[in-house]
Amino acid sequence: MSKLDIINNFVSLEKIALAGISANEKKFGNSILKTLASKGYEMYPIHPTIEDKYGYQCYKDVSSLPHDVKGLIICVRPEAAEELIPKALNKGIKYIWLQNGSESLKSLKYCEENGINVVSKECIMMFAAPQGFHGFHRWIWKTLRLLPN
Repeated sequence: MSKLDIINNFVSLEKIALAGISANEKKFGNSILKTLASKGYEMYPIHPTIEDKYGYQCYKDVSSLPHDVKGLIICVRPEAAEELIPKALNKGIKYIWLQNGSESLKSLKYCEENGINVVSKECIMMFAAPQGFHGFHRWIWKTLRLLPN
């Protein structure tokens, strides 16, 4: 499957978990949560101590997610991502989006060896019905033929 196929399959999922929300409102994971929720995605934020974020119930870990969640956006440091990915696989999640800065060679290799459809080095905000800055960014990339194929 091409990278673009994986991206298109990921953004077509209705229920997506997100590891990387924070009490710090300036963190990018919070922006992802608000933006994707506003576009109609059913979001499942994960945080070990936050119980509610923007009206969404937070899950303490991947294993506590509902079984019908099939995609996970990871917006945490690479070491934490490496721990999350096997847990996601055990939960039946086969689509992982490693937001820029979350990937490592170890996590990418694990995904490849275990049949996980992974996106890395791309921003979810450019592909999930982008608007504003991200829509403009996508248009530039498309014009310059920098989008994955």
